[in-house]
Amino acid sequence: MEHSGSIATLRIWLNGITANRVAQVMIIGWAFSFLIEGASGFGTPVAIATPILVGLGFEPVTAVVVCLVFNSVPVTFGAVGVPTWFGLGELGLSWS
Repeated sequence: MEHSGSIATLRIWLNGITANRVAQVMIIGWAFSFLIEGASGFGTPVAIATPILVGLGFEPVTAVVVCLVFNSVPVTFGAVGVPTWFGLGELGLSWS
């Protein structure tokens, strides 16, 4: 991303929205991670959002911890609901 210039574009875009670091963490670490968790799940949000935050200037350990904590909420709905589907499927409930 650094070589292609994507990080620079992302940095300009995020600073255009807000220069507030907390808001940047919420946009990338929270909202973007929720989107990626719903689409693919299985740890992908942390693997994608953490390097983006590091590229924006956050400390690596802080970025990892924030992304892991934020990812604890949407993980139940990740991979298009697979964890919830199989977790609740064992209860034998009728869905009709």
